[in-house]
Amino acid sequence: PMLESPWTYRASDKQHYFINRGMPYRETETFELVREKDGWSLEPVVTGATDRTWVDRSGDFYIFNTDRFRGERDICVVRKTGGRLPAELKRTHFHPDLGVGGVIEGTHVVGPWIVLHNKANVVSELWVSRLDDGSNATQIELPGPGTISGISTRAGDTRIWFRFESYSTPPTTYVCDLADPHHTLKSEQQLPTTIAVDDLVSEQTTYKSKDGTDVPIFILRHKDTPLDGTAPTVLYG
Repeated sequence: PMLESPWTYRASDKQHYFINRGMPYRETETFELVREKDGWSLEPVVTGATDRTWVDRSGDFYIFNTDRFRGERDICVVRKTGGRLPAELKRTHFHPDLGVGGVIEGTHVVGPWIVLHNKANVVSELWVSRLDDGSNATQIELPGPGTISGISTRAGDTRIWFRFESYSTPPTTYVCDLADPHHTLKSEQQLPTTIAVDDLVSEQTTYKSKDGTDVPIFILRHKDTPLDGTAPTVLYG
């Protein structure tokens, strides 16, 4: 039998705390730990729901990572006013209507912005929008198709750091200042390699399998390799 797993965690603003409880891979409930004069009290945030919703907080804004609407992850941000949260959640940030598809890996609050780490066709994406109303949702241009890990920020900072790697890019630490409207990436550290990575080209495309399913494929080649079908190829998966 499965056992309920309660745990506590600190919100993105480092000022608020939550308790989450539930069965693994099933619906969960979330309570906020509220400091009182002579101790702590529990304030329900998500209870009695049949979905899996994860709660974060930055100031008066609550961030809900939920599968309530379509069985996949959506990001909702609501503001607590008058000591209360809205009775209903509404899809507000990064839903498919904005052109964001794939699998949500997580969110990160950076000052007045919220950053989404998304994966579409096994490739990482970074999206950023205003935390308060979800406006100005834009995608941060990455060095190419690859994988992101270790996203972090600092309190009071407008920058994020993350590690990026791909078939043609060694693990590299990048920093992006979200106050820069162009979201320009700056490389801070790259693992050394003996391979001439500037001579490599990594591309993603899709091929149809026998049953018609589109399968994402990466092609790694030297920049001078001809694309006329004569080059020897190693295929693995």
